[in-house]
Amino acid sequence: MRPFHQLLVYRFGRGARFEGQVVGMLERLEVGGAIRVLDLLFVGRDDSGELFGLLAGTGRAGGLVSRLLTFRLDPDKRQRATRELPKDLLDGLGNRLAPGEAFVVLLISHEWARELGQAVARLGGTALPSEFVEHTTLTDAVARILDVARATP
Repeated sequence: MRPFHQLLVYRFGRGARFEGQVVGMLERLEVGGAIRVLDLLFVGRDDSGELFGLLAGTGRAGGLVSRLLTFRLDPDKRQRATRELPKDLLDGLGNRLAPGEAFVVLLISHEWARELGQAVARLGGTALPSEFVEHTTLTDAVARILDVARATP
């Protein structure tokens, strides 16, 4: 069975206030069992233009809160975390940021999809390609559904 991982990338402009809303939402989604945070990357430039970043690593979102708080409040730990990032990743994202801007990158596992896939497999079903769409009803997605069905053996 293939993994149900998703890479999410968000860009924040000048003036974004990181006060824990995103991490709080991730915690709530994990506690509910919908997702699992595999990795979190934060890269930003402060108002002076200094580049900083943190790769939070694997684990539960609950552990992210203390790590992000320490990163935010302790300049020595922020510098250490920044030095630990792969240089090509830090520079590649940092070169696209103006002072005051930031990227947040998440790699998440869709636990609900994994569990549903296991239930389908136990019944002899096979997962077909899936994707995120903007449609709000299946009747709006008829053409895409038929494309997927035609592509199966």
